[in-house]
Amino acid sequence: MTITRVQYPEICVETAKEMAKNYFVLHRNEVDFLSRGFKAIPSLFKFAFMKEMVDEAKEKNTEIMVRIDAILDAFETNDMAGTLETNVAIQEEFGTVENFLKVVEEAKQIKPIYADRLNPTFDSPVALPVIVMFSGEDLYKKGSKVLLNTFTIGTGLETDDGMTYHFQGTYREMITTLSKVGFVYDDVNCALKPFFGEVEITVTEPEATELAEMEVRHELSEFIRVDDDWGMRDFICDNDIDTNVLFRDESLVSYCIEMNKQACFIQSLASSKDLLNTPSGDFDSATSRAIFSVAYRGLDFKRFLGLLVKNINFKGKPQSTIDEFVHESFHDLRQEMSVDVFNLYKDNIDPKMLALALVKHNNVYRMEIPEMAEIIEKAYVDYKDDILAIPGMVSHVNYYKETPRFIEFLRNVPTVMIGEYNVLFYLDQLKVAQEAVVEAVRGQDNVVDLIGGKLATKEEHAQDKLDVVNGHISYFEQFVTRPEPEEEEGDIGSMMA
Repeated sequence: MTITRVQYPEICVETAKEMAKNYFVLHRNEVDFLSRGFKAIPSLFKFAFMKEMVDEAKEKNTEIMVRIDAILDAFETNDMAGTLETNVAIQEEFGTVENFLKVVEEAKQIKPIYADRLNPTFDSPVALPVIVMFSGEDLYKKGSKVLLNTFTIGTGLETDDGMTYHFQGTYREMITTLSKVGFVYDDVNCALKPFFGEVEITVTEPEATELAEMEVRHELSEFIRVDDDWGMRDFICDNDIDTNVLFRDESLVSYCIEMNKQACFIQSLASSKDLLNTPSGDFDSATSRAIFSVAYRGLDFKRFLGLLVKNINFKGKPQSTIDEFVHESFHDLRQEMSVDVFNLYKDNIDPKMLALALVKHNNVYRMEIPEMAEIIEKAYVDYKDDILAIPGMVSHVNYYKETPRFIEFLRNVPTVMIGEYNVLFYLDQLKVAQEAVVEAVRGQDNVVDLIGGKLATKEEHAQDKLDVVNGHISYFEQFVTRPEPEEEEGDIGSMMA
């Protein structure tokens, strides 16, 4: 198999090494994405399927295969002998012959899957994560997510730390994606090499136009690094730079926030026509970078975030863009900051679009903010038809202490789907959980507590909550049918889980 990887010039690689040093050694989280070395950063990292993970997976999969073969052998032996109905061992282990036959069918279905996992090919579904490691002189254990995020987001590669990556697809697709990003395949240390064989990596040079753009961005960044706003402006004008082309993926505003350069930020803010979307059509990262600057870098709210939100023009934007902005502009653990942001934009967005965005991205933290909760509650009355018409509008029902209040909202949209299920599915779960609470406190003591204006024992309070849940169930049963219970997994499925 031949896979193509782009290799940037040595000057770019050397600059990339300096950027990695700033990140790993000096612990700077600013990533200079206008630097000529930026796109060469992935070439500093190697990837491989590590022996420890492969061995562990092989051991587990072998155990399951042994179990599968034992079940299929037992079936074939007893089926041929006509002893399925009389075999005591089968009935003792599986309860009934019917249960055993279900397990047999499941075993037949999953056997090829586990056989493939034990002897994978390039075109086998990915069953193992890949490890991405910095290949500099020192092996840094620090997670590389911040450094590599820009390259991996939207590629299908998923990670929590920037070291261990998961992928939905085949090994061929995963290795191709990793190579396209710029990572170097470490065939020496890849434990799956015996299965894959030799993988030829063809190294190509980037297009001349790309290199030219990189140099222009690098020269421009020299002015921004010293916060020379006039120099930045003159450079753009003197060189007749089309900023919509040069910054089609990452805006100049976003870069100035990333590099903490306020004068250049204000200059780029004034000259930007769109602060929500890049010329490529993607959501501009400026909002999330501004949020990050306050929440994690400790910068003053007014330095970037406040000015950015004040200058955003929301008119003419589609619901999807408003949804993304509302989502990005709220930080669950920084409520005070989020409220300040909300107060800046709430009157500048169409009321209906704002309400639907808040409903779509609602959670307990938003429900704790009176101004947001009021809009959310009103939306379930004023825009219930819109809520019902949009798939995935309501994502979950677990709002913890706000759950009872939220369920009251849902009475206005009783047929709404939450994920794959209607409201009854979740209410049944709540009922089981609350019944357990009632049983746990039953007859414990006669201590009377004042809760919700009512003096009662713990058992009575718990029963009151159960009665409320039962009342909701009775109401929603008028509009929707209770989902059919899923069949319990057989022994093989349980073992897989």
